[in-house]
Amino acid sequence: MIFPDVTYLSIFGAYIAFAIVMVWAGWRGGGPERAGVLVLLGMLVLQITTRNIEGELQALEAFDWPTFLADLFGAAAFIVIAIWADRVWPIRAWTLQGLAVLGHLLQASAEMIGYTFVALGIWPTMLVMPLLVIGTEAHQYRLRRDGKDRDWVPLKQYADIREELDL
Repeated sequence: MIFPDVTYLSIFGAYIAFAIVMVWAGWRGGGPERAGVLVLLGMLVLQITTRNIEGELQALEAFDWPTFLADLFGAAAFIVIAIWADRVWPIRAWTLQGLAVLGHLLQASAEMIGYTFVALGIWPTMLVMPLLVIGTEAHQYRLRRDGKDRDWVPLKQYADIREELDL
């Protein structure tokens, strides 16, 4: 079984940060934050699973199917969260995941320097973690300020909008 390489200190630190953010957001966050945790964990499991099927890591210049599939899954899941959540951070997370997917597509369609792929394909996904932290802190702030925080947009609100627009 192939697991992510943690021999480099920076990669090991990223996995430690990932674990801390996942536990913290799952514990302190509301429904959308917990859904974001599940999406990021699903992306990790999908990438490890597909990497085990495909084999060893490829060079940065080769198309990376496992990471592409994980980023595509993340983009699709974050757009669903963004539609239903009463939060702003999922929209930004979806945008970052969309940028990662576009980075993969650019890598597949053109010669791309490895560092460019890191900037377009890897860093946007890494920036979702700080968004999750900010979203969790904003949720905690609203709980302290108002005593409650609505997680999801009610279906009735969508029905009212559709009726108003005659859809």
